[in-house]
Amino acid sequence: MTFLKSIDELRGVFYNEINKHPSIALLTHKNPDGDGLSTCFVLQEILLSLGHKSDVVTDEPSPNNLLFLEPDSRVTPFNEEMTYSLLIVLDSHSAKRLGRPAMLIDKADSVVVIDHHQIDDPLDGYIYNDPDSASTGLIIYQAFEKEIKTLPEPNRLFVAEALYTTLLNDTNRFQNNNTDEKVFALSKELTKLGISPAELSKKYLLSYPAEYYRFLGQALATIKSFQEGKIIFFNSSVKMLEENGLTQNDTSKLTNWLENAKGCEIIVYFRELEENAYRLSLRSKSVNINEVAKSFGGGGHILASGCVIEESLNKAEELILQKLLPLLDT
Repeated sequence: MTFLKSIDELRGVFYNEINKHPSIALLTHKNPDGDGLSTCFVLQEILLSLGHKSDVVTDEPSPNNLLFLEPDSRVTPFNEEMTYSLLIVLDSHSAKRLGRPAMLIDKADSVVVIDHHQIDDPLDGYIYNDPDSASTGLIIYQAFEKEIKTLPEPNRLFVAEALYTTLLNDTNRFQNNNTDEKVFALSKELTKLGISPAELSKKYLLSYPAEYYRFLGQALATIKSFQEGKIIFFNSSVKMLEENGLTQNDTSKLTNWLENAKGCEIIVYFRELEENAYRLSLRSKSVNINEVAKSFGGGGHILASGCVIEESLNKAEELILQKLLPLLDT
């Protein structure tokens, strides 16, 4: 693998690889979100403007809060017969985070990774990773600002809206600690390109059906607190989703609803995938919970990570609590 140390190196590798390979797939992590999937759409537009067709390949439905980006017209569903010469992996650097599309890796001639998470079990290929960037979309703008600004007006506006969505997603509506001057500088530039921040916030944050809020209430009703409210657990089941006509993608960002709970330092959301299998979302205001996620085969950011535990809910809660309690004593 080759770690790229600068935006200029990234641009050089990008142009060299896209001009060398006849077929290109853009991949992101399982449970595609407002950074990974939106960034795929941005790069797809950039590639098209350069004369290169590319497929955004996923194995899962797009989340409801991204429907305004019309993902159904932009996504190519994965199948095992696919093969691509070049893979560009966005917002992830690990094969285990890609789901079934990871099967494309062994058939590809080259892999380019663009990410901003803490490095853990990286793919073999060209890797540009900047954990100080609030979103992968911000990296893409830094690398391809010139190309973006010369897009035809409708395409340019779409790209600007998708990039702003990456900021909304990964700064948690500008509330996370990664909301810095680079985030506001990009927001200013995207506004110059014609976006309406207020309208996009409504489309992204307020596009849920009534059934979603009923599901949210059911999940929040499971809250457990520990250490005088410093740790909060809550969960959802497959049954809750089914009875509300929702999918796993509708569970994204549920921790947002508890982030301002008084005195809370750590939130853990246990989302049932199937019997005795839970995907965990860990969020913290100041404690490094990435190491906890990594101890269960997961990863992410220092203050926002995830993992999967194949145990009963009670056992999963017990295992996580054992890891978290010492963190509050330091």
